[in-house]
Amino acid sequence: MESTSLLLLEGLQKSTDRGALEDLVRYVQHYLPKKQTFKSIDYLHANFNQELNIESLAKLENYHPAYFSTWFKQKTGYSPQSYVAHIRLNKAKELLKESSYSVTYIAHEVGYHSLSSFTKWFAKQEGVSPTRYRSILKTDK
Repeated sequence: MESTSLLLLEGLQKSTDRGALEDLVRYVQHYLPKKQTFKSIDYLHANFNQELNIESLAKLENYHPAYFSTWFKQKTGYSPQSYVAHIRLNKAKELLKESSYSVTYIAHEVGYHSLSSFTKWFAKQEGVSPTRYRSILKTDK
């Protein structure tokens, strides 16, 4: 890839032919690595509020469940459970900030069936209850 970079720099410095330079850029873009997406990660983002299990996630990537968690952590830096918790927390914070939905409704939207479980979990993550979090945001405006 280093030689490609040198070619591009050289082309930029020497070329007065814009078309040739555009052709070179298109050629290089064709061979650059594409951003890789993973079915299991896409699935988690679309279904974070559902019950999830390692077996079904592993199947999406065609991996054995015993290997999947290790693979997932290598790709994301999180365990699958921590990754889902992170998505849920961000969604809960977004809903608390941008909506007037009840905390009970938000708890269900992010996958908690119990308001008390959601409240304890949220307070542990953020240091304040969901209701307090929302009121802090409102006073900051």
